[in-house]
Amino acid sequence: MEEEKEETKESKPEIKAILFDIDGTLLDTESLRSQAILKALSPPSSVLTQISSHRSPPDLPWDLKRLLIGLPSYGSPTASWSPIVLRYFKEVIGWSPVKEGKLITPSKLWGDWEMEFNELLEECRVCKGANTLIQELSKLNLPLGIATSSGGEGWSIKIQRHSTLFSNFTCILTGDDPSLLRHKPFPDPYILLCDRMNVKPEEGLVFEDSKAGCVSAVEAGCRVVAVVDRRQERGEFWGTGCEEVLGSLEEFKGERWGLEVDVGKIIGAKKRRSRRG
Repeated sequence: MEEEKEETKESKPEIKAILFDIDGTLLDTESLRSQAILKALSPPSSVLTQISSHRSPPDLPWDLKRLLIGLPSYGSPTASWSPIVLRYFKEVIGWSPVKEGKLITPSKLWGDWEMEFNELLEECRVCKGANTLIQELSKLNLPLGIATSSGGEGWSIKIQRHSTLFSNFTCILTGDDPSLLRHKPFPDPYILLCDRMNVKPEEGLVFEDSKAGCVSAVEAGCRVVAVVDRRQERGEFWGTGCEEVLGSLEEFKGERWGLEVDVGKIIGAKKRRSRRG
């Protein structure tokens, strides 16, 4: 259910651009990342049973998965999520990840994961409500932009099955952009994206699914809507400075932002027309 902060009497700037993260916000890549990590680790069946409770396909435990949300899939393997995963399996599960008789290093895990992940991306699906929201925002003639931690190559692979959806975006900032010196949670990605879109940060409305992304956008001066996993504590996101917390993009109502968009209402109307034949 939608939650929002109480509005102050202070007037807010008009929204002139809509900005998005992609992973977990527009595309459901987070579940694929978990599957790719498990494929790269190749844990024995006893470990899979311990962490997945017979789920199919197997998934990472939530107490690990929540630590990985928003961490970049680009950059130095030792500075990102791979050491966290290896430490978790060793200290919490009691299994030291081994492949071909050798302990798996952060760099090895990262490299094997990347190959597995790129293959799985062929199955990547759009997040709930994303298609409808982008279609409706495009009708408002507002520029749409993306700030992603993925590198340019990873970005291209992710969107290849969804070219129609992403053709609506006028500006894409990838994690390997040479002008980007710091990544989320630093404000640099959204400051740079707003500059390239020729809007002030306070005129940009950002949709993010991670705390790091929300902090990045808020620190840049943007206004932020958090779209969170149902297992996440929504209270954690209010501390980032975001102004609204949603369970999915289907809950988004643009009225409070001065936008004539109600995603849930539009989807509901389509379902009713479909049932009538």
